[in-house]
Amino acid sequence: MKDILDVRELTKTYTLGKVAVTALGGVSFRAKAGEFLAIAGPSGSGKTTLLNLIGGLDVPSSGEIEIDGERLDRLAEARRADLRARKIGFVFQTFNLIPVLTAYENVEYPLLLGKVPKGERRSRVEAALAQVGIADRSRHRPAELSGGQQQRVAIARALVSGPALVLADEPTANLDSRTALEVIDLMRRLNSERGVTFVFSTHDARIMNVAGRVLRMEDGRVQNVLGANA
Repeated sequence: MKDILDVRELTKTYTLGKVAVTALGGVSFRAKAGEFLAIAGPSGSGKTTLLNLIGGLDVPSSGEIEIDGERLDRLAEARRADLRARKIGFVFQTFNLIPVLTAYENVEYPLLLGKVPKGERRSRVEAALAQVGIADRSRHRPAELSGGQQQRVAIARALVSGPALVLADEPTANLDSRTALEVIDLMRRLNSERGVTFVFSTHDARIMNVAGRVLRMEDGRVQNVLGANA
């Protein structure tokens, strides 16, 4: 299988007053199409910084990021946004749904931004909501949904554009144990059925237990890699 993600010697340094703080100190790894990959480590290890750089939400101090054959780190903001829209889906621990929109409208939103025709939007949104098991709640707003239901909407939104890569930042952190297991099972099933690559930032051992590989980070560096073809 081809590499969907190739991260090479990635660094990120922030300046706090007169002090330079290194968040990432030369991270390199690859993820193949259809992989289910967890990035683990204590708070402050650089997991979220790494995901933000891969997702084009921030820019590296140095290093290279290639997503499905395109060099993200070379792009200006407008072109990074275009690549995000075409190839990357996001799932956040706080769900990040738009509160005034229904579940249907939240999932439809990235397709509106992409100027997808109305008929195609409808079929893709309905299919995405059905696939995550929440079609019967499509007209409800986030405040009318449980945490697990909101995360299902967020997963549908991440997948509706047909991305090559889904980045999930602590997706089970705000869920109770039973709901977290349901969400993990859902993402694993979608990964298997659709072949979408998932990359997680997580403290959750349940995600690590089902991941194909686990990259363990500490102090901004990958300390070891566990799992198949590590």
